[in-house]
Amino acid sequence: MKTLRDRGDPHKLVWLGGDHCSQHALIELFLKAYGSPNFIKDRVDSDFEGDLTKINYLLLLGADIIDGYGPMMRYFRLYGQLRRGRPLRAKMVKVGSRKSVTGVKADEWIDVRPGTLGAFALGLTHVILSENLFDEGFVSANTAGFKEFRELVLGRYKVEWSSEVTGVPMEEIRRIAREFASTKPSIAVLGDETTLWNNGYASKLAVQALNLLVGRVRSPIKNELFREISLGLDEIAKKGLNIERIDLAGSRFRNESVYNYVAEAVVANSPYRAEIFVIHNTNPLFESLEPERFKRALEKVPFIVSTGPLLNEVEEEFADLIIPEPSFLEKWSDYSTYIQDKQMFYASLVRPTISRNRCVGDLLIELSKLLGENIASNFPWTGFEEFIKHRWSGIWSSGAGYVGPEPLSALNSFAEFWDNLKSYGFWYYESQISHKLNRYSFNAHEIEWRDPLLIESEDKYPFVLNVHPLISQDGKYLSNCPWTYEHLTPLFPGEVYGVWAEVNPKDAKRFDIDDGDLLSIENPKGVEIRCKAKIYEGVAEGVIGIPFGLGHRAGGRWAKNLGSNPMELTIYRWKDEYVIDPNTGNPSLHSTRVKVSKVS
Repeated sequence: MKTLRDRGDPHKLVWLGGDHCSQHALIELFLKAYGSPNFIKDRVDSDFEGDLTKINYLLLLGADIIDGYGPMMRYFRLYGQLRRGRPLRAKMVKVGSRKSVTGVKADEWIDVRPGTLGAFALGLTHVILSENLFDEGFVSANTAGFKEFRELVLGRYKVEWSSEVTGVPMEEIRRIAREFASTKPSIAVLGDETTLWNNGYASKLAVQALNLLVGRVRSPIKNELFREISLGLDEIAKKGLNIERIDLAGSRFRNESVYNYVAEAVVANSPYRAEIFVIHNTNPLFESLEPERFKRALEKVPFIVSTGPLLNEVEEEFADLIIPEPSFLEKWSDYSTYIQDKQMFYASLVRPTISRNRCVGDLLIELSKLLGENIASNFPWTGFEEFIKHRWSGIWSSGAGYVGPEPLSALNSFAEFWDNLKSYGFWYYESQISHKLNRYSFNAHEIEWRDPLLIESEDKYPFVLNVHPLISQDGKYLSNCPWTYEHLTPLFPGEVYGVWAEVNPKDAKRFDIDDGDLLSIENPKGVEIRCKAKIYEGVAEGVIGIPFGLGHRAGGRWAKNLGSNPMELTIYRWKDEYVIDPNTGNPSLHSTRVKVSKVS
């Protein structure tokens, strides 16, 4: 790293994979001080949804909130609160092409054609606008561009159009729109099935506009009370940070990070050659689209470092240096919840089981001392615990909120605050931190509907592939837990230690498929996986649903060669065109068609 930087090429260091809260912040600071713009996060930051416990109408547009959508226990508690924790039971409506666990638990599941959730949202806005059901006071006081948006929707995106595109009857669209507008407070929450299409950006804007019409605003999650840390950047760092990112985020694409594009850039040496890869808490050889692309990319990188608590494909096949990271029980850390006014904290509870384990936070602080005074001066702390304390001192100085039941105003010193924080494990604030009303734009000029891209024709490849999460498997930290393989999903309690393909009963009859048949599933590039059939009325006709999380080629006894990985079927590039949303760079995850045959 020192040689690369001294040569004036700090931008050729690529960090792949994010983290959370203070460790994420430290990685970001380190890369800035080093001079690399290439902090490539594996997930796009979520928007703040606010306090959902008071919502009376929850419209879930591809958002499977109890299937691995976000912090699991947060959404379990939310579901219980909305359904049984108060006098008025909230209504939940799940919209999508597959009836997930969330869909089963919802009051209604509305089946839409794949890739059309944005069109469904636009149909709802048409009804709300044409019938004057929107919150006129909120819209006039807090939004911009309403007139242009109204003209666009009433002129181009009529409910008849929405029905034709989505396959949902017009009367059903009208009913949902009226319920959504009249049952306040209400909110529409979007998920990957909405955004991971070639029309994902327009769909996201449509959902945001739908929320604005009923007075709901989603904004980025940020705790503004952490102590700010300023960096003194030398000329090498300034020059490196001004160079275009390798994933073209912020130049060609709107997203802050474009994880899947990195493989293309590395293989092509464009916009430049990557010389060092640090892969942290992510596994591109398992979780990216067309994972073989990343295999070709990693073959071209001269030096690869991998960190994480569990062995994976990157470490077994490519890593030059493996740095085992302690599990969450073995290290200091903190965590920002999706509820903006709560901050979780946990101290190290047990000694690391492997003496050479290194917390990435400690590693970066030590590394900064070895890279020269210009970098070291930005990191005066002796270790990661000190860095966390420094950030949290901003919360202490604010005097805001509570640590457990104790108000900060009742505590006499930072030491007392810190002891309480270690004892109770969380700090919370009574009101929102940065949710200040601004002029929120409807962005009418950016809502340009694209029909969903589907690779190959229906007659050759009859099924649209739906890759969906399992509540029991994330493809990372749970892959070595035998118990999770015995409790894969409450939808099919009998399915253990393997993967299945969900097939609609009508499709099963059409293709003579019986429950339990071994299927060969092949994409237009000839890639094939095998798994058994599961006849399920909760998957739309013409859609085949395969869960993500199993099918590792590495990772030990409880991960390797158990099931199949449906990401191998996904397609990122087809006939020299990227299968992405051209605005954000997000992959169009669900655009792949497949064909199915029984294995005799």
